[in-house]
Amino acid sequence: MNKIYKDFNGNVYANKKSMCKAHNIHTATFDSRIRNGWTLKDALEVPARALSLKINIRRGTTDHRGRWFSSITAMCQHYGISRMEYYSRLRQGWSLKETLTTPRNTKYSRRGMVDFQGLVWSSDVAMCDYYGTDYRAYKGRVKNGWPQKKALLTPVAHRLSRMDA
Repeated sequence: MNKIYKDFNGNVYANKKSMCKAHNIHTATFDSRIRNGWTLKDALEVPARALSLKINIRRGTTDHRGRWFSSITAMCQHYGISRMEYYSRLRQGWSLKETLTTPRNTKYSRRGMVDFQGLVWSSDVAMCDYYGTDYRAYKGRVKNGWPQKKALLTPVAHRLSRMDA
């Protein structure tokens, strides 16, 4: 069964291909933009690079707003992040908008690790010891998107092992 698609104006289309064709956007471009967190209106309205540069199609990349850059490095420099941070964030599942607009890693100061209260620690382990949180639990929580404060202050629920039962 085909899914019915509706654009930002309320127009109904029998399939995604016909909706994209009506807006002069390739379906792969549309899918990529939606995956990267674009709104439906922007994904359909912002002209693709090939359409906006009709004569001279250049290599490069675009940001979440459709702004063209000569390279990923140039785009990263514009947003003040490193290429390594850019690729790392994308691998972790961040949207393109989050990847580019979230400020550079502010977790570390020049002196060391900074917690939610502004206290500076020599390492994550020292910080976890101070708050009485298991380091592995803290790292797992942060990796799963928990805010630092909640990850440090939520008690660790210990599971019963087979020996305890």
